[in-house]
Amino acid sequence: MIYKINIIGNNNNDYILFHSKRDIVENKFIQKKLKFININKKNNTSNQMQMFCGCKQSDSLELFTRSLNGRYHIAVAPNTSNFHRKDCIFYNHKEKLEDDNGFFRSLIFEEPKKTVNKDGIKEEIIEKENHRVLTFNNFCYTLIEKSQTSCFNILNSHTVKKSNFDFSDLRQPALRDFFRAINLNCGKQKKEEYYLLEKNTSIYDAVKKVGRINFGITYDNIFSENYFMGRQYTTFKMKSYFVRDGEMKDIKFSITTDVIKKAKRSNTIYSNYIKPPYFIIAITAKNKNGFFTAKRFFAIPIEFIDINRPFAFVDSNYERSFLKKILLDKMIFIKPIKNEFNNLYQEIRKKISTIGKALYLTNRPDIITLKNKNSIEIIEIAGMSDTSYKNQLNTKILKYKEEIGRVKGEKNCTVKIL
Repeated sequence: MIYKINIIGNNNNDYILFHSKRDIVENKFIQKKLKFININKKNNTSNQMQMFCGCKQSDSLELFTRSLNGRYHIAVAPNTSNFHRKDCIFYNHKEKLEDDNGFFRSLIFEEPKKTVNKDGIKEEIIEKENHRVLTFNNFCYTLIEKSQTSCFNILNSHTVKKSNFDFSDLRQPALRDFFRAINLNCGKQKKEEYYLLEKNTSIYDAVKKVGRINFGITYDNIFSENYFMGRQYTTFKMKSYFVRDGEMKDIKFSITTDVIKKAKRSNTIYSNYIKPPYFIIAITAKNKNGFFTAKRFFAIPIEFIDINRPFAFVDSNYERSFLKKILLDKMIFIKPIKNEFNNLYQEIRKKISTIGKALYLTNRPDIITLKNKNSIEIIEIAGMSDTSYKNQLNTKILKYKEEIGRVKGEKNCTVKIL
């Protein structure tokens, strides 16, 4: 889910987009803006700027910056958290599922326990569960983002050390490389940046208290109305890549309609769900009969040919057909779901520049292709035609050109709308 903060100033207006609190502290562009707002407020300059949450168009719910351990964070105004929309990241859900540095609490893997109070139990439990599911989805996006970046960087680590390398020398990761990377990022790592949970807890250690974490691919139409055939649960089967064996194997577990419905929300665009195949992240635990059942379930559309060839995550049915062509043409490309491009090796992003400065993109493009002679093509796939969407797209394109101009790489970059 994407959250928006509107910035209102005396001279101009702006906005910030982000997926989670971790984005706020890690995104250089957001940190730069928050620092600017904070300094102006402290110095009481004429260019004062205010921040308002974008979850409700009718209400002005003000937000504030605060500095902690050299990073800038966003805080709600006193006694206003309950007025935010219930799916807003700043709403008071009675549980703190992310710490101040954006690390996730392991509670997101567990279902909330019922209290002994009789009044309001159901509403409180549903509210807690919905918030945990929403935060679990943000966790999955972050895990996929880091794994996609790391497998591209690791695969090209030797290439970028050569001073005269060209984008044509880069290798595109295969789906098996991504499976290795996501398994690696879940285990105990020596590098601190791989940790996504608080107090440097590995994902496997946290999940072990609940059950186990599974990754896989399914071609099933899991979000269709006929998938469960009128039953409340069914046996779910997916293909998973086993790194040790180097082959795909079946994984089975039971899943309920309720768990599927929660996953469907993140795969729906204007009430139309994105068709399979899907990449699956599932937290499963043994039930009282000894069978594994899904407690947490995340699905993201994916396009690929086979396990030994490149892949791409899909944002819409319209986009899938274009990605098929890119995969068949064996192009070198980045298909970000968050900020993957900005996390690539600086050597790659500096190749685009004519002044030796790494290119940094504020907005997330649909696709970035890396071409011969160290040029890139930013592609936006325009699947809608309404005015607000077109205005937003034009704003993004202007921002791309501005940031490309800063590194004097205009000749090395083009922006295309399809």
